[in-house]
Amino acid sequence: MNSLENIYSDFIKRFQSILVFIVKNFGTKSILIKKNKRLIPERNLSIKDSNIKGYVFHGSGCQFIFKNLNVDIEFNNDNIGFTEWGFYRFVESEKFHITEEEVNSFLLEKVKNNELAYDGKIYVIK
Repeated sequence: MNSLENIYSDFIKRFQSILVFIVKNFGTKSILIKKNKRLIPERNLSIKDSNIKGYVFHGSGCQFIFKNLNVDIEFNNDNIGFTEWGFYRFVESEKFHITEEEVNSFLLEKVKNNELAYDGKIYVIK
């Protein structure tokens, strides 16, 4: 059975591959503005030559689709991160039973250990 630390490590690896994909395909600034101006497709469900199979923008975020899992990210100005809820959903998809409060404590410990930053809305990798 996976530990929460192993699931977190997998999540962060996927998140980092998303960041590389975003920079390569969308740039680094004003991603939601570009999407709203239709300079970036709102969805792409047939990405080739990538471990990312597709994505769908929603509100202030975007869900990235991998072979068996999804990772939800959020944009806050030009910061790209994830919410507690997004990480909680990822953990639950791994059949690891945990409460939202336990996820919150786990992520706050990562902030305390200087692995993540929290801006009041999203967690960002340091």
